[in-house]
Amino acid sequence: MNNENKRTISATKANILAIVSFPIFLLPLIPFYYLWDFPDKATFISILKENPSYLIIFLTSIIGSVVIHEFIHMYFFAKFAKGKWKNVKMGFMWKALTPYAHCSEPLTIHHYRIAVLMPLVILGIIPTFYSLITGNFYVLLYGIFLSNAAIGDIIIFILTLDKGKDLKVIDHPSECGFIIID
Repeated sequence: MNNENKRTISATKANILAIVSFPIFLLPLIPFYYLWDFPDKATFISILKENPSYLIIFLTSIIGSVVIHEFIHMYFFAKFAKGKWKNVKMGFMWKALTPYAHCSEPLTIHHYRIAVLMPLVILGIIPTFYSLITGNFYVLLYGIFLSNAAIGDIIIFILTLDKGKDLKVIDHPSECGFIIID
């Protein structure tokens, strides 16, 4: 493999970028505030005191959605791969405490971009816009957290931008990113 054809970011670096870039993902709070205002602090705290299971439900939904995030990658990899599901797998990088989805079959970069971005769209952007329309603060928080969870995917997408849509790439087998096929 030619290193010039490798476009990757380490999972650890992606996790650090998720922490550092988190304030950027808080930007939807601004239009939400002007459209709906925030829940009253006393009301917010009283809801949690009356029913602390809400916090558990919220945290569980975030953790479960991280797994769903990877299934979304897998679905779109399988949709575009000739071998469908037999060339797609999910795993966990213990060193970086990061789940991953992997496709071992080459895809066009256009299809790869779609597979990389769909979890951000489905779990981050759509809930965020939904919250702005409905005023649901909890859905806004969900959208913010799941958008931030896609920072590695956003970086991988950026790494594809200087390439034509018909170029063939293969998902890197052990790092976050891809390999350009000559």
